[in-house]
Amino acid sequence: MKLVHKTGCRYNEVMRNLRILEKEGIIIYKRLGCKCFISLNRESHKTRILIKVIGILDTPIDSRQPIREDEEDLELVKYFYPNEFASRIIF
Repeated sequence: MKLVHKTGCRYNEVMRNLRILEKEGIIIYKRLGCKCFISLNRESHKTRILIKVIGILDTPIDSRQPIREDEEDLELVKYFYPNEFASRIIF
């Protein structure tokens, strides 16, 4: 499996994480014969949040724009910090 080689992880680790992502609806995992096809489920709300977070993390800190406190950003914070302190985070 190419993902095993690209990640440098063991097969079982990769498969465990793929199962988690599939269960959460973030990826679509299909087998066709002996080949596996994995794609992002772009219709999933969780996938859109994850893509946005990865985009933020991929941007160098010194060039990041301040995050606006709008509905979408608050929803993102509440998703990743579901405890009572989510409302106390200052942007």
